[in-house]
Amino acid sequence: KLEFIILAVVTQSVIGAAIAVSYFLRSKAKQKDSFKLSLRKLFCFIQQNWREQLRYSIYFVARLPMALLSKDFAKLIIMGYLSANSFAVYTIGAVVIPFLPTLRTALVNTLVPEIADKYHETGGISKETLHVWRRAIQLTALIIIPAFVFLEIFSYEFIVGLYTTKYIDSVPIFQAFLFLIPSYLLTFDIFLQGTGNTKPIFVSSIIFLIVNVILSLFLLKFLGLVGPAIGTVIANFVSAAYLWSESRKVIGEAPFGAAVRKHFLQIFVESLIAAIVTKSILFITCANLSYLMQFFIGLAASSCIVLIIWYFSYRETLRDFWKLARAMLKR
Repeated sequence: KLEFIILAVVTQSVIGAAIAVSYFLRSKAKQKDSFKLSLRKLFCFIQQNWREQLRYSIYFVARLPMALLSKDFAKLIIMGYLSANSFAVYTIGAVVIPFLPTLRTALVNTLVPEIADKYHETGGISKETLHVWRRAIQLTALIIIPAFVFLEIFSYEFIVGLYTTKYIDSVPIFQAFLFLIPSYLLTFDIFLQGTGNTKPIFVSSIIFLIVNVILSLFLLKFLGLVGPAIGTVIANFVSAAYLWSESRKVIGEAPFGAAVRKHFLQIFVESLIAAIVTKSILFITCANLSYLMQFFIGLAASSCIVLIIWYFSYRETLRDFWKLARAMLKR
């Protein structure tokens, strides 16, 4: 773990330097100055702005140990208090779907530089910037929400199909952890990073750690293995609520507008209908197939139903989605 922390600190320092270089190049390009790029000019820029870069990066570095501890805290207490079999059951239930967190990372990497540029130009978060973020969140929801709904409905087939009925007790743990997926849409820290106000992000890590420790220990006693999973999810949303309040101060209004909330609800209902219809059809026609085969057939059928609905409801939105996807890939 120590080597990982050292590597993370070095990586964060490199990222901070990259931000400085990026801002230097962007500022020169916007001024339309013809300049010969040299190490001397670059180091002069960093020397003049090192305090700002240090203030930006120090809270990210400080939160790394807490983030690592929070991530594995539940596993540590289960490993310390319960059997190896219980630890295996919990670990399988805590499996993360790999590509979904990547969407959040790509969204942050795409929007933070743009928000930072606008902030340095105007000294605040403009309506245009907020609209771009809301639109990006709506497009990302087209993947995040259906994935969450489908995995909740087909969680039994997924876990039992991959790990056999020996780990059937992992299913409720998996279902609890799936509630972390919608939190990938709660990217309020983008506005804090874009404006250089990273202290609330550090504070949110402290809040997450404290709430997670208290709830995980308490719920483990009363709910068993699923308790720490529920505690982690609740702690995550408490931390997100704090970031929401802090980002609201920066923006001057609530990050999510009524249109965004309506969009989320509509996608959720459509995804739920598609998953339930698919599950019902499979239960009637394909009950003899293996659980893993049912999962993949359900995934294909549910995706087709959702795409048909979207074709008639979100044609313009889907075009915007592909534009955003190409922008993320370029990043």
